Amino acid sequence: MNYPDIYYRDGTIESPRASHCYLARKTCGCVEAGVLDIPEFRLETADTVAQWIRDGLILERLSIRDPRGAFARCYHKEVRNG
Repeated sequence: MNYPDIYYRDGTIESPRASHCYLARKTCGCVEAGVLDIPEFRLETADTVAQWIRDGLILERLSIRDPRGAFARCYHKEVRNG
């Protein structure tokens, strides 16, 4: 049986398919995006992570049980060079 991933309000995730996730953070430290590290989707995950690197985001790999990955609205103003 294929069980769905469960996302909790505190930012933790329960997944039968993944034990880690990648987070993309802005320079202010707020989470911009995230992806579960699921083995059968490794090529798609690699493409996504590579795009985040090209976009200049800061990457972090965390256990899905780690609440530091909580998503929240970013209230920081982005500062652009130039």
